[in-house]
Amino acid sequence: MTLGDDVVRVRADEVAVVQANTWHRFVAAGTGRLRMVCIHASDVMVQENRADA
Repeated sequence: MTLGDDVVRVRADEVAVVQANTWHRFVAAGTGRLRMVCIHASDVMVQENRADA
């Protein structure tokens, strides 16, 4: 996953926590299916797309 300016490898059964207002993205790097659960503290989800992503 990309977390700010860093790339972090998250493996099966691991948890990734992203601080609020931090750009992030997930990419399936393996051969299997990427499945994830996203939990947001707010009842409204706001998404912005980065121009260079």
